[in-house]
Amino acid sequence: MHSCFKIFSTLITALSLSTSVLCAPAQLTEVFSEMNRIGSASFKFIFWSVYEAELYSEQSSFSFTPLPRFILTLNYQRAFKDTQIVNETEKQMLEINSIQSEKFEPWLSKLDEILIDVVKSDSLSLYVDENKHSSFYLNGDFLGTIEDEDFSQSFSAIWLARDDHYADFTRELTGVL
Repeated sequence: MHSCFKIFSTLITALSLSTSVLCAPAQLTEVFSEMNRIGSASFKFIFWSVYEAELYSEQSSFSFTPLPRFILTLNYQRAFKDTQIVNETEKQMLEINSIQSEKFEPWLSKLDEILIDVVKSDSLSLYVDENKHSSFYLNGDFLGTIEDEDFSQSFSAIWLARDDHYADFTRELTGVL
Protein backbone atom coordinates (compact mmCIF):
# COMPACT_ATOMS: atom_id res chain seq x y z
CA MET A 1 0.00 0.00 0.00
CA HIS A 2 2.82 2.38 0.88
CA SER A 3 4.55 1.81 -2.48
CA CYS A 4 1.29 2.49 -4.36
CA PHE A 5 0.94 5.79 -2.54
CA LYS A 6 4.56 6.68 -3.35
CA ILE A 7 4.04 5.87 -7.05
CA PHE A 8 0.80 7.86 -7.12
CA SER A 9 2.49 10.80 -5.36
CA THR A 10 5.42 10.71 -7.79
CA LEU A 11 3.03 10.60 -10.75
CA ILE A 12 1.07 13.60 -9.45
CA THR A 13 4.30 15.55 -8.89
CA ALA A 14 5.54 14.70 -12.39
CA LEU A 15 2.24 15.74 -13.95
CA SER A 16 2.19 19.04 -12.08
CA LEU A 17 5.78 19.78 -13.14
CA SER A 18 5.10 18.96 -16.78
CA THR A 19 1.93 21.06 -16.74
CA SER A 20 3.78 24.08 -15.36
CA VAL A 21 6.38 23.74 -18.10
CA LEU A 22 3.72 23.58 -20.81
CA CYS A 23 1.68 26.52 -19.51
CA ALA A 24 2.34 30.10 -20.56
CA PRO A 25 4.11 32.22 -17.94
CA ALA A 26 0.93 34.23 -17.44
CA GLN A 27 -2.59 34.15 -18.76
CA LEU A 28 -2.86 37.46 -20.56
CA THR A 29 -6.50 38.02 -19.59
CA GLU A 30 -5.58 37.71 -15.91
CA VAL A 31 -2.74 40.19 -16.28
CA PHE A 32 -4.96 42.69 -18.14
CA SER A 33 -7.34 42.69 -15.18
CA GLU A 34 -4.48 43.96 -12.96
CA MET A 35 -3.50 46.78 -15.32
CA ASN A 36 -4.54 50.37 -16.03
CA ARG A 37 -4.82 51.66 -19.58
CA ILE A 38 -2.14 54.33 -19.89
CA GLY A 39 -2.50 55.52 -23.47
CA SER A 40 -2.95 54.67 -27.12
CA ALA A 41 -1.53 55.83 -30.42
CA SER A 42 -1.95 55.14 -34.13
CA PHE A 43 1.09 54.31 -36.19
CA LYS A 44 0.91 55.25 -39.86
CA PHE A 45 3.47 55.01 -42.60
CA ILE A 46 2.88 57.83 -45.06
CA PHE A 47 -0.92 57.44 -45.36
CA TRP A 48 -1.23 53.71 -44.55
CA SER A 49 -2.47 52.67 -41.12
CA VAL A 50 -0.06 50.06 -39.78
CA TYR A 51 -1.34 49.42 -36.24
CA GLU A 52 -3.13 50.88 -33.26
CA ALA A 53 -1.04 50.59 -30.09
CA GLU A 54 -2.26 50.45 -26.50
CA LEU A 55 -0.20 50.51 -23.31
CA TYR A 56 -1.27 49.03 -19.97
CA SER A 57 0.62 49.19 -16.70
CA GLU A 58 -0.04 48.52 -13.04
CA GLN A 59 1.01 52.13 -12.42
CA SER A 60 -1.44 54.97 -12.92
CA SER A 61 1.16 56.79 -15.03
CA PHE A 62 3.99 55.32 -17.04
CA SER A 63 7.71 55.69 -16.46
CA PHE A 64 10.11 53.77 -18.72
CA THR A 65 12.95 53.74 -16.19
CA PRO A 66 13.05 51.51 -14.27
CA LEU A 67 11.14 49.25 -16.60
CA PRO A 68 7.82 48.40 -14.94
CA ARG A 69 5.52 45.45 -15.50
CA PHE A 70 3.39 46.34 -18.55
CA ILE A 71 1.52 45.13 -21.62
CA LEU A 72 1.95 46.71 -25.03
CA THR A 73 -0.63 45.63 -27.60
CA LEU A 74 -0.41 46.28 -31.33
CA ASN A 75 -3.69 45.87 -33.20
CA TYR A 76 -2.62 45.41 -36.82
CA GLN A 77 -4.38 47.22 -39.64
CA ARG A 78 -2.36 45.39 -42.32
CA ALA A 79 -0.87 41.93 -42.86
CA PHE A 80 2.87 41.34 -42.29
CA LYS A 81 5.14 38.32 -42.59
CA ASP A 82 7.04 37.44 -39.43
CA THR A 83 10.31 38.15 -41.25
CA GLN A 84 9.12 41.69 -42.03
CA ILE A 85 8.39 42.27 -38.35
CA VAL A 86 11.77 40.89 -37.26
CA ASN A 87 13.65 42.91 -39.91
CA GLU A 88 11.90 46.13 -38.91
CA THR A 89 12.57 45.34 -35.25
CA GLU A 90 16.28 45.04 -35.99
CA LYS A 91 16.27 48.32 -37.90
CA GLN A 92 14.48 50.17 -35.11
CA MET A 93 16.57 48.65 -32.31
CA LEU A 94 19.80 49.61 -34.06
CA GLU A 95 18.45 53.10 -34.66
CA ILE A 96 17.58 53.86 -31.05
CA ASN A 97 19.89 51.68 -28.95
CA SER A 98 23.60 52.08 -28.39
CA ILE A 99 24.11 48.32 -27.97
CA GLN A 100 26.37 46.68 -30.54
CA SER A 101 24.61 44.81 -33.33
CA GLU A 102 26.23 41.48 -32.30
CA LYS A 103 24.09 41.59 -29.14
CA PHE A 104 20.94 41.72 -31.29
CA GLU A 105 21.62 38.56 -33.27
CA PRO A 106 20.61 36.03 -30.57
CA TRP A 107 17.58 38.18 -29.70
CA LEU A 108 16.45 38.41 -33.30
CA SER A 109 16.97 34.70 -33.82
CA LYS A 110 14.75 33.93 -30.81
CA LEU A 111 12.20 36.55 -31.91
CA ASP A 112 12.12 34.93 -35.36
CA GLU A 113 11.33 31.57 -33.68
CA ILE A 114 8.53 33.12 -31.60
CA LEU A 115 6.70 35.44 -34.00
CA ILE A 116 4.34 34.33 -36.74
CA ASP A 117 2.69 36.18 -39.63
CA VAL A 118 -0.03 38.65 -38.70
CA VAL A 119 -3.13 39.58 -40.67
CA LYS A 120 -5.35 42.63 -40.48
CA SER A 121 -7.16 42.71 -37.10
CA ASP A 122 -4.60 40.49 -35.33
CA SER A 123 -3.51 41.65 -31.91
CA LEU A 124 0.14 41.10 -30.95
CA SER A 125 0.89 41.72 -27.27
CA LEU A 126 4.13 42.05 -25.38
CA TYR A 127 3.94 41.39 -21.64
CA VAL A 128 6.99 42.42 -19.63
CA ASP A 129 6.71 40.76 -16.23
CA GLU A 130 8.20 41.57 -12.82
CA ASN A 131 11.38 39.68 -13.82
CA LYS A 132 11.73 41.85 -16.95
CA HIS A 133 11.06 38.85 -19.22
CA SER A 134 9.22 39.52 -22.49
CA SER A 135 6.34 37.20 -23.34
CA PHE A 136 4.56 37.44 -26.68
CA TYR A 137 0.90 36.66 -27.41
CA LEU A 138 -1.07 36.66 -30.65
CA ASN A 139 -4.78 37.25 -30.12
CA GLY A 140 -4.29 36.19 -26.50
CA ASP A 141 -2.49 32.93 -27.34
CA PHE A 142 1.00 32.52 -25.90
CA LEU A 143 3.81 32.43 -28.50
CA GLY A 144 6.99 32.44 -26.43
CA THR A 145 9.26 34.29 -24.01
CA ILE A 146 12.66 35.95 -24.17
CA GLU A 147 14.14 35.95 -20.68
CA ASP A 148 16.59 38.83 -21.02
CA GLU A 149 16.14 42.18 -19.28
CA ASP A 150 18.35 43.94 -21.84
CA PHE A 151 16.14 42.62 -24.63
CA SER A 152 12.99 43.80 -22.84
CA GLN A 153 14.47 47.26 -22.36
CA SER A 154 15.79 47.56 -25.93
CA PHE A 155 12.76 46.06 -27.64
CA SER A 156 10.15 48.06 -25.75
CA ALA A 157 12.14 51.27 -26.29
CA ILE A 158 11.00 51.12 -29.93
CA TRP A 159 7.58 52.31 -28.75
CA LEU A 160 8.07 53.61 -25.22
CA ALA A 161 11.31 55.62 -25.18
CA ARG A 162 11.53 57.56 -28.44
CA ASP A 163 12.76 61.13 -28.52
CA ASP A 164 13.24 61.29 -32.30
CA HIS A 165 10.74 61.69 -35.16
CA TYR A 166 8.45 59.16 -33.37
CA ALA A 167 8.40 61.11 -30.10
CA ASP A 168 4.75 62.21 -30.50
CA PHE A 169 3.71 58.57 -30.90
CA THR A 170 5.60 57.66 -27.71
CA ARG A 171 4.06 60.56 -25.78
CA GLU A 172 0.54 59.56 -26.81
CA LEU A 173 1.15 55.92 -25.97
CA THR A 174 2.71 56.66 -22.58
CA GLY A 175 0.00 59.17 -21.68
CA VAL A 176 2.24 62.25 -21.71
CA LEU A 177 0.20 64.16 -24.34
